[in-house]
Formats: sequence, C-alpha cells, structure tokens
Amino acid sequence: MKEAKLNRTSELQNRKSKLDEKLEKIVKNIESERKVDESVKTDFPFTALLSESQRRDFADLSLTDKKKVAQEVKKNPTTDAHTIKALWENVLAKSAVEAAKDTPLWKSAAPKEYMDMFEGSTVTQKASIEARAEFYDLKTQYQIENFWQTSGLNPKGTKTSLNEVFTAKNPKEADAKMNSYVASIGQQMSKWD
Repeated sequence: MKEAKLNRTSELQNRKSKLDEKLEKIVKNIESERKVDESVKTDFPFTALLSESQRRDFADLSLTDKKKVAQEVKKNPTTDAHTIKALWENVLAKSAVEAAKDTPLWKSAAPKEYMDMFEGSTVTQKASIEARAEFYDLKTQYQIENFWQTSGLNPKGTKTSLNEVFTAKNPKEADAKMNSYVASIGQQMSKWD
C-alpha cells in the first residue's frame, strides 16, 4: 500500500516538474516576443498603430526592408493601420520588382536543380558560367534550359563511362566495374518499364 502511494507521489511530482518546465518555456517565449515587440515599437514608432500580429510580421522583415517601410511612412504620414500596411506591402512589392530587374533572365528562369548546384559551386565555376552566359542570346525558356544542360553542372550525379572499365588494373577489377556499369544501365532502363 505504501509503495503504491510512493509511486503515485513520485509520478505526480514528475508530472508537476514536466508541467513546470513547459510553463517556463512558454513564459520565456512570451517574454522574448514582448522584447522583440517593444524593440520594434522603440525603433519604429509607427508600428505602435499596428496590431500585434502585424508587428510580429514587421519584426520578421530584414532591417533594410524595415528602413524602406519607415521611409515610406515618413513620406506619407498617417495614423491608419490599414494605410501603413498598404504602404508596407507596396514597398516590399517594389523591392521584389527591383531585385528581379537586377537578376539576369538566365538565372531567374533557370531550372531549380541547376540553380541549386550553381549556388553550391565554386567561385571559379560560377565565374565560368557567368562569362559563358554573356556569349549567348538567352531569351526563351528553351535557350535557358539548353544553356544549363550544357553548363557542365550535372544534377543527376556522375556517370560511369565504358572507358573506365578498360582502365582497370586487373581482370577482377574490370569485371567488377563492368558489372556495376551494366547494373546502372539496368536501373536506368527500368524507369522506362
């Protein structure tokens, strides 16, 4: 009987401590949100007119975007939260258009897998691809896709060529390479089943 009470008591204490930890985390999150909210209000006083959720959205903007919005609100003084939100959205839309103008079409219309590889490539590879892009008339999606396909970046990984089989040092190695090569061809052909 005493053991059951002790087990029950320890179980309740464990639950209480877990609950206390969760509550502490919630309180910390709320406090950090309040600090962010207060700093946004301090740095950008017009945000006091916005709702709490709008201030959180504003806090998530980059510092550059925040400053652009502040300049726009300064040019068009208002005390209406809807007007501030409209100015804010207008500034961000203009920023997006300006950024799109600065990005060449061959980059902005590039297939995602190639763009990911381009971003992860070395400075030399990037410079080589950028220099190559200057020599081509890349205006249509077909031209851009062809450019990326011939760029030297291979999104599907490296492929084994048949010549590698003949560079083996011994017959066992040649057989192993040939078997793996034939298996890879079989895998590729199974896609067409």
